[in-house]
Amino acid sequence: MDATNYKLGLKEFISIAIITVGIALSDDTPSIVFQQTKTAGWMQPIFSALFLIIPFILLLKVINHFETDDFSLIIKQILGKYIGTIIIAFLWLLLSVRIIIESAIYTNIVETMFYPNTPTTVIYFTLLLISSYIAYKGIVHIGSVSWLLLAMIKISLGIALALGMIHGHIQFLLPIFGGGEAVVLKESFLKTSVYIDLLFLCFIMPQMKSKLNFPKGVWISFIVITIELVIAFAIFIAFFDYQTVVLQNYPYMEILRFIHLGFLSNMESFFFPFWLMGTFIRFGFYLYLQLYFIQKLFHIEDVKHIIPALAFFTMLLGLLPSSPQYNLFDIKTVFLHIASPILIIFPILLWFISWIKGEFKLE
Repeated sequence: MDATNYKLGLKEFISIAIITVGIALSDDTPSIVFQQTKTAGWMQPIFSALFLIIPFILLLKVINHFETDDFSLIIKQILGKYIGTIIIAFLWLLLSVRIIIESAIYTNIVETMFYPNTPTTVIYFTLLLISSYIAYKGIVHIGSVSWLLLAMIKISLGIALALGMIHGHIQFLLPIFGGGEAVVLKESFLKTSVYIDLLFLCFIMPQMKSKLNFPKGVWISFIVITIELVIAFAIFIAFFDYQTVVLQNYPYMEILRFIHLGFLSNMESFFFPFWLMGTFIRFGFYLYLQLYFIQKLFHIEDVKHIIPALAFFTMLLGLLPSSPQYNLFDIKTVFLHIASPILIIFPILLWFISWIKGEFKLE
């Protein structure tokens, strides 16, 4: 698997990134964004992206400076072995919390929107079972499947959004700045972690054919995802009006219930398989990353046998928020607000410490 022919190319990397990050438009992320930004919710991805441009430039500068393509090793070289290990462990914890929250949310989507009579445990188990198999096959297979399915997933999304746009009302996007310019900027800063998976993608650099492809993949994915989120968020507001859309847990799924194409109704049954494919790829990638962190932190060579245990504990913890005393919506909002400053500050910190240590003197 170390041979160049069995590593990720640029198109596979971009496919993983676009599917993993872009699918957020189908869950409760839009509703979280619209709570405060109101009619300006579609601007959030733009301003969040602007907040991240400088951190990403600095992050890529640091990555390009070091000869190694192992991001965990770069972190240790900059911060030292012990502090670097603590930071990597913290990022693993951050990823673990994200997987638990997101898997619980996507289980809830399947249950409430498609299979209300199926036990939550059965849906959760099926989601993680298939995702575990994808993770077991490795990142190269995840990339190949992502590239193979990307066009179908995005075409189905494009058709759904186009049909939603036909029934939308452009005046629902007014006033342009919704809750006010200050509110839009604040909320955009607090929601930059919508893009946090791009940081986690740094850890799969060793599995790429060329390290030079990584910056290209990040920027192309970043731009495509931002455009996709802006268009989707604008259509959600134009379709429902912000006063209605904030009451929808999953606006994209609700649109699927309303739209129709000619004599064809029940369109959600047509789009559901494509969305489900993207969901399996996303969580397969997450579980693969979990294995990577475990391997680096605990120096375990063969980590694939740990996948069932990882999936089990993810499901066990993910089922807790379904109790009445918890609210997945609020939990995810808190996570986004905590993770956003980390996503902005961490790359700047790596660059600053590297600069202090004189790493860039010869450039």
